[in-house]
Amino acid sequence: MRCGWQLSDVPYKLSWGALFAFIKHLGSDSAHYRFKNPEYAAWTGPELVPNLLAGLLDATNILIWQNSKAGQRGRDRPKPIKRPWSKDNTDRIGRGAIPMDQWDAWWGDGSPNVVTE
Repeated sequence: MRCGWQLSDVPYKLSWGALFAFIKHLGSDSAHYRFKNPEYAAWTGPELVPNLLAGLLDATNILIWQNSKAGQRGRDRPKPIKRPWSKDNTDRIGRGAIPMDQWDAWWGDGSPNVVTE
């Protein structure tokens, strides 16, 4: 537990009443609070502030863009702030299908790589 107690300490070092009072007043970052209040679980914890700030910055960037010439023409829409849990979709390999005459050079001819002199 947070304060270094164990359940075996009850009732010898810690009374049942003290244990219940401790549990009742656990903070909003505890697993007990998230279990008892699942509707508020997403609004607690250390990731809340950066997530809210990133959303606020995204909304501000869109608002500024909408009032610009590029926004009025529908071009150069700002990209949202990258969240740590989002997938990075920027990795691309090639631009399309490889023509058949270039396939063997790209993939290899299928034979083992043997060096001959």
